[in-house]
Amino acid sequence: MKILLVNPINPSYYYRFGLIFPPLGLGYLSAVLKQHEHEVKIVDMNVEKFDFQNYHYADYDLVGISSDTVRFPWAEYIAKRVRAQGVKVVMGGPHPSVDAYNILKSKTADYVVLGEGEESFVNLVSAIEKGERYPNIGGVGYVNENGEVHLSAMRFISDLDSIPFPDWDGLSLERYNWRSYGKRSMSIISSRGCPFDCEFCSVSQLMGRLWRKRSVDNVFEEMKILVKKYGYEFLVFFDDNFTVDPKRVISLSEKVLKNDLHVNCFAFSRTDEIVGHEDMVEAMSKAGCKMLFIGFETANEEAMEEFNKKESVSIAYDAVKILKRYHIDVFASFILGALSDTKESVKKTVKFAKSLNSVVTEFSILTPIPGTRLYKKLEPDLITKDYSLYDMTHLVFKHPNFTPEELRKIFINSYISVYSTPRKIFTVGLPYLKKIITTRKKYNELQKQIELLKG
Repeated sequence: MKILLVNPINPSYYYRFGLIFPPLGLGYLSAVLKQHEHEVKIVDMNVEKFDFQNYHYADYDLVGISSDTVRFPWAEYIAKRVRAQGVKVVMGGPHPSVDAYNILKSKTADYVVLGEGEESFVNLVSAIEKGERYPNIGGVGYVNENGEVHLSAMRFISDLDSIPFPDWDGLSLERYNWRSYGKRSMSIISSRGCPFDCEFCSVSQLMGRLWRKRSVDNVFEEMKILVKKYGYEFLVFFDDNFTVDPKRVISLSEKVLKNDLHVNCFAFSRTDEIVGHEDMVEAMSKAGCKMLFIGFETANEEAMEEFNKKESVSIAYDAVKILKRYHIDVFASFILGALSDTKESVKKTVKFAKSLNSVVTEFSILTPIPGTRLYKKLEPDLITKDYSLYDMTHLVFKHPNFTPEELRKIFINSYISVYSTPRKIFTVGLPYLKKIITTRKKYNELQKQIELLKG
């Protein structure tokens, strides 16, 4: 079959920074589909012009659209154009996986792939190719012959080594130009799922709480190809939690050193996985790890309990101290607007953020993303279902202590407070400002398109 895979524009504020990496999810799908001799084209609207309103979708047998919540409005617009040309639409990704019933009932898509799609999507394509309209396939949803929404259970792949590497050539890697520490950067994923179950996070719902890992040899082989064949000097591990298994991290680090693979890395971790595992941090540092993202979230223990974070604020300084000892920079992330937050507690969090003296500090506004336990709790209090606002920079529910305008102002002032210090303004603040200016024209064009599509 001839298949088009589309990655809609991302309207989040990361887009304004130019933080754009290839859609690896579509890259994996493309690789698996090509193994089954299907013809695949990937379109990433973040890095290429794509006239989705007038595109000739009828050239394809099937169009797959991937989307999280903030990009779902774009996915809807594209799906309507595709179906208007009589072409079947399959939607997948975080948002369709948790909102499949409404998507199918509204006839936005013909099928929805639930959870991980490398097996389900390929099986669905094979069934459609055989003329099966209502296939009995795990991880697939559709409206059956009686007009009822049929949803099977989400699929999770246990053996991640069985999945081929992403279709890098199909992704056209040369279009992605993000640089970390001045070095060409590319993304990679070495595990899926997370054993934790934070209130605001959808990972445990979408990827499962059973953390699944690729083997060290399998991960290293992909790293080697990205470095030696494609010339990348910096790899960003987008695992939701890279350091769940310290022994695995040490083993991978030792393999990088043993094989003299010169590459720097960035990954995601937690304070309680740093403290008590200094040997892992040392190994990562020797192997080229330059920065770790850590969700410190808040300075308030009550909010940490509310988030079900299952770690204490008190060990934050110990974790940072260990990382600095081994020259690993910290990307510190914080959430403003916990239900227990007040103006005073938020001030305390911002003061806490400044005291950690991280190289990068990120703030976001608590957002109930569909699929999370937080969404179920706050659904009656939502003030908008305009998903383009679910970008972590807007308050989208009735907060007991803040109006949307108040929290938005606090959010902006928190960044100003952190990045207006003499040290920060020159090392991070000005480079970010330059990046914002260089992407401003593109972002303004995006906003105009969104407003036009909203009518």
